[in-house]
Amino acid sequence: MPTYVRIPPNPIPRSWVKHIRTIDDSVESTPKHVISGVIVPKKEPKWSRFIHTPVTLNYDFSAFDRTFQCVYMDPPLLLPDEPPKPGFFDVSKLKAIPVGRLLVPGAFLFTWCEKELLPDMCELAENEWGLKYVENFCWVCQHTNNQIATLPSAFFRRSKVTLLIFRREGDLEMRHQRSPDSLFDFVKPRRPGDLNDRKPEFAYQVIQTLLPKSLCSEELPEPDRLLQLWMPEDCHRTNWTTIVQDPVLDATV
Repeated sequence: MPTYVRIPPNPIPRSWVKHIRTIDDSVESTPKHVISGVIVPKKEPKWSRFIHTPVTLNYDFSAFDRTFQCVYMDPPLLLPDEPPKPGFFDVSKLKAIPVGRLLVPGAFLFTWCEKELLPDMCELAENEWGLKYVENFCWVCQHTNNQIATLPSAFFRRSKVTLLIFRREGDLEMRHQRSPDSLFDFVKPRRPGDLNDRKPEFAYQVIQTLLPKSLCSEELPEPDRLLQLWMPEDCHRTNWTTIVQDPVLDATV
């Protein structure tokens, strides 16, 4: 018997097919070129702010007002009973980041978290920053052979990372979307100085679609509504304030 397959019209949803980005640089991220094997920015993205700091936990956030609609971060956290290693720290030290004082009413915190630290991160967000858990997004990690990653873990294999979403009480204009709550994407090679795996670019699309008033314009050019922490240096982006920690070149990669 014949088999009928109905192909949906453009844009084809992510549930049907994985989009592979072209070789051209994305307009959202910093255009890059290679010098002596090192990827460096060609120019500053429009409507962006880029700040270097030796240690993000020690950065003086008092210079910022309460203007941010979203803080997006990927802190390099030690797992329970994991021995110390360069650049990583215990989840309790995140108290040094005044997330609650950076966010406007109704704003969001998006933070990547391994499964062993989910209870600690939720407790920290509620008790220290005054935020409530609202949702999560899951990255299912794949290898380049399309097999799901099976890294070692205590009970099950480690195959995913969770993006926890917290919100401060209040009203904020949002655009509801039909984005999936999970994404299958490849594990990217780490570059010198990277502490964590590079997270999917789709997270930026989720945040910027959810918060349309967070984007810059000619009338509002200051990137004071989106803040990202502990992202790779080449993740400097239009619409974002990026605080980059100096690389830990002896980190395990």
